[in-house]
This record gives sequence, structure tokens and C-alpha cells, in this order.
Amino acid sequence: MEFITSFLNKQENTPLYYQLYSALVESIRMGGIPAGERLPGKRSAAQQLGVSVNTVDEAYQMLAAEGYVEARPRSGFVVNRVEQLVPPPRGAARAQLPAANASAVTAMPGPAQHEEGPGRWRYSFSTGDIDTALFPHKTWNRLFREVLSGQPGLLGRGLPQGDAVLRDAIVRYLRGYRGVRCEAGQVVVGAGLEVLTGLLARLLAGQAFALEDPGYPKAGHVLRNMGVRTKPVPVDAAGMVPAALAESGAQVAYLTPSHQFPTGGVMPVGRRTELLQWAQQAEHYILEDDYDSEFRFDGRPLPCLQGLDKAGRVVYAGTFSRSLAPGLRAAYLVLPPALLQRWRQVYGDYACTVSRPEQHTLARLMGEGHFARSLNRVRAAYRHRRDALLQALGCHMPAGSCETHNTHTGLYFILRLPGCNAMAVAQQARAAGIRLRALGEYAATHPQQSENLLLGYGGLEEKDMDAAVLALAKIIRLNQN
Repeated sequence: MEFITSFLNKQENTPLYYQLYSALVESIRMGGIPAGERLPGKRSAAQQLGVSVNTVDEAYQMLAAEGYVEARPRSGFVVNRVEQLVPPPRGAARAQLPAANASAVTAMPGPAQHEEGPGRWRYSFSTGDIDTALFPHKTWNRLFREVLSGQPGLLGRGLPQGDAVLRDAIVRYLRGYRGVRCEAGQVVVGAGLEVLTGLLARLLAGQAFALEDPGYPKAGHVLRNMGVRTKPVPVDAAGMVPAALAESGAQVAYLTPSHQFPTGGVMPVGRRTELLQWAQQAEHYILEDDYDSEFRFDGRPLPCLQGLDKAGRVVYAGTFSRSLAPGLRAAYLVLPPALLQRWRQVYGDYACTVSRPEQHTLARLMGEGHFARSLNRVRAAYRHRRDALLQALGCHMPAGSCETHNTHTGLYFILRLPGCNAMAVAQQARAAGIRLRALGEYAATHPQQSENLLLGYGGLEEKDMDAAVLALAKIIRLNQN
């Protein structure tokens, strides 16, 4: 581990565990630590590097969560085989960002299944619910008033990609927390991912999109509304299947690698590398929807797929809908240089669809540390809510009647009902006023084959947990008898 020492303490604002993790990742990718080799024990490594055991443990756990290493009983952490990405042609990885459209800048200075509103439901296990009471209302209101009164010029037009102050704040957040490699000039701000995805679809006109199956239905709905051909591609425990993707003939792959919707799985590094290889070799693109990446309750958030991309083939998509509130309608894309140039050619005279006062308020929320504190508070609240739901299931569901899976991340988890038709349970639950979906309802192929329910808890108050689970357990027992 001596070679790792030179990497530590060089980035003052980067935690030591992440520096160690990054150095080990680079060594594994480059073959410096071969597949099958065992990493030094945590205590031994900590002593050798002059860091705490907790620092080493957090780095090792991140490596294991991403699939770089495997934790084996009585053997420690053993390095997995990682496919090496073939370097792109010389110059391709260093493509320069295009200059902003000068005329545009000077001209502007400065799911497919609809459900009714919440009043219909007694209890909601919806995967899309959040608790808007957790929004930092007082801080937002104060900042908004200060922004609007102190900068009257914000009522004029702004830049097409969004004002620089917000794009700078987004870049700092993405670099520090998501491992995104980008500059502020690559960020495009828009009023929700639907708007931005639709614009991207028009930019890639004529190219077919591969969609995860099962997957997020709204993405397909938006793309088809834009006249885009979509291809369902199956996912397994590791994510979208590369062989099936290649056979689909699609040129763009829409992925949710940090928290696959709806299965809840996290894509390991081996699969990420395979899919990047597919995009790089054929000059295709990947649209990475970093869905629910903020809510990882056991261990550190995993870096994004875009951070592995050296050839400019990944479009990164993020939103504040889950971390703050969907009503803000604030989302963003990070475009690779080649696509950014085309974006500016096509949309260079478009107005940004997010109001400038809200952009500057959000920038201050992020820049002054309020966003990070709010996210920590929200994450703790949802973790407590998840634990309460798991406890209620343990109390009110018959022993052996169900299993929970992928509880570590996101605002929902899988409830498997062995030998039970989850589709029928979900249908009966909705008829009884319980908002609920089965995993099979999100599949484009074989939707009837499902034993899995999706239990969301973002909008379910703890005082209602026991009653909601009791009502659901009654329906499940009727279908298991």
C-alpha cells in the first residue's frame, strides 16, 4: 500500500476515505492490483497509511458496493476482474468545450398510468411521494426575498443554459458528492427532467433509445411523445444486459445505475464498464439518470457512471425533485463537449425554463451550506421512516410470508411475496384505497410475472405505518391462502 500514500492529503477539501478509495480504484483499473489479489487487512492498511481504521473501512466498503472488490468470509476483500476500457482515439477525450453562442449571450444579458390526487388514498406506498414538510421553508423564503430585493435585474432575461451562479454551484456539488467530471459550461438547467429529456431527444433525432425493462415509464412516455423509437432491454441483478442492448440496435441507452427503477439495484463497476465500452466503441450515448442517488442509508453514496467516462459518451441528468421538492421544477443535464456544441447550435437562443430569482435562491442555498444541511436532515428523517416501516412489517406480517430487498437506498424497497401474485395484491389494495404498485407493472414484457411489490415510504407518516401495514397484510393473507 506504499504507493497509495502519495495520493493522500493532496486534496484538502476531499475526505481521506474518498482519496483512498479513488487511489485504489485507479490502481485496480490500471491493473496495478490484479484480479484475485487480497487487499491488506484494514488495521494493517490503516497503520501503514497513517489513517484511522474507519477511513480504510469506508473506502473498502465503497469498493465492495461498486463491485471492484468482493468481501469474502475469513479472506477479507479480494479484487474482482474489471474490464479495461480501450482508450479513445487521441484527442477525443480532450475535446474542447465550444465557445458560447455570442449572439445568444448578448441578446440575453445578465408514469404512463395516471392516478388521481392524494385525496383519493387512505394510505400511500407510492415510490414517487416525498414529504414536502421537510423542505427548508424559512431559509428558502428568506433567501428568495433577499435575492429579489437585492438584484432587481434578475427580472430580465438570463443565459439560455441557466445563470452561471447556479451552474457553478451545481458543478461544485457534483464534483464533491457525485464524482462527476465537468465544467460549468457543460451544465444545462431546465424545468424538470421531462423538459430536458424532450430537448435532448430532439437533438438526437433519428436515434433509438434503449429503455430498462422493467424501467421508469415516464421516460419512455416523454421520448415517444417526441417521436423517438424506444427499445425495451431487459435488466438483471447488475442492470441493463449488454448483450441484449447490442442486439436492440439502439444508439442511446437510458440508465438508472445508482438506483435502478423499479428493482432498486445498484449497478456494479463491471457492468458499468461493459456499457461504457458499448457506447465508446460504437460512438453511442448513455443518458444517466442519477435517480435517488442522494438517499443511500447504509454506506456512502456511490460515484456516478459519468465519472468513469473518458470518451465523452455519457449525458448526466440530475434533479432537485427528491432532495428539495418536485414543485421547484429544477433539473439539469451535464453534456459531453460534442453534444454541447450541437445543443448550443440548436437551442442557443432559447430562454432557460427556470426563473432567474429561483435559480439564484437555489445557488445561495447550495453555496451557503443550507442545501447540504437540509439533505442530511432529510436523509435522517427518511432513514428513520424506513426503519419504522420495516419494524411494522416485522410486527404485522406472518413469519415467512414476505421478504424485503434493496432497503439500503432510495425512498422505497421491494417486498417479495413468495408464491403470491403481487399484481393482484396491488390491484386489490388500490381498490381499498391503498396506493401501491407491483414491480411487474413497470415491465414492458411479461408484466404478469411478479411476486414483488414496491413499498414507498417518502409520503407515509410514521403515525400511519402500523395501520397501513395492517390493511395491506390483510389483503396479502387473502391472496396467499
